[in-house]
Amino acid sequence: MPLCKLLIAAFLVVSSQWAAASYRIGVTIARVDDNFMTYVRSGLEEAARKDGVQVQFEDAQGDVVRQINQVQGFLSQKVDAVIVLPVDTAATANMTRAAVEAKVPLVYVNRHPDERVLPKGVTTVASNDIEAGQLQMRYLADRMGGKGTIALIMGDLAQNSTHDRSEGVKQVLKEYPGITIVEQQSAEWQRNKGMDLTSNWLLAGRSFDAIVANNDEMAIGAAMALQQAG
Repeated sequence: MPLCKLLIAAFLVVSSQWAAASYRIGVTIARVDDNFMTYVRSGLEEAARKDGVQVQFEDAQGDVVRQINQVQGFLSQKVDAVIVLPVDTAATANMTRAAVEAKVPLVYVNRHPDERVLPKGVTTVASNDIEAGQLQMRYLADRMGGKGTIALIMGDLAQNSTHDRSEGVKQVLKEYPGITIVEQQSAEWQRNKGMDLTSNWLLAGRSFDAIVANNDEMAIGAAMALQQAG
C-alpha cells in the first residue's frame, strides 16, 4: 500500500467517525523545501482527493515552536485529525499531549517520535531506520569487497532517524573489520549541504573509497560534488 494511502488508513483506524466526506485534516510539514516531503505532500493531496478529504497544509520551516503552534491552530479549528512530519523528534510530546486532550487523532509521518510508546489515538507511519541503515551498508560492503574506507553523511543530529540509520550502518560494519569510517559529519538532510560537505572534504585532501548518506538528498549532493571534482 502506498505511503499516503497508509496515512489516510492510519487516520481512519484511530478515528471513531467514518463519514469521510466531512473529514478535515491539518498537516504540518517540517519544511516544504525538502524534496521527500514534497513527494509526501503530493501523495497526500492525491489520496485526499480520492477519499473526499479536505487537507490544510502548513510549513513549519524547520522551526519547532512554529510547528507546535500550527498543531495548536489545527486543534482550535476543530479539525478531524492532524498529520505531523516532525521538525524534531525530541519535541513531539507537547503536540501528542495537546491532540490527546482535544481527542483528535494524530499521525506522525516519516520520523518516529522519541516516545516509542504512543497513547491511544496517536500513531506513526515510518520506516525502520536501523534496518534501512543495515540494508544500505550491506549493499555497499558487498560492492567494496569487504574492505576500504567510507565517509558517513548524517542527517539532523537532533533526530532519532539520524541516530538509527547511522547505527544500522555501524552494526553492519562490525561484520566487516576491513571497512572503516574516516569521515563523519551532518548535512542536515539537505542536498546542497551534502554537496558542500563533500566538496570541503575533497578540497581538504580527505581520502575515502565510498560515501554513505542517511538519505537520498544528501547522497545526490555528494554525487554532484564528486562529479564536479572529476
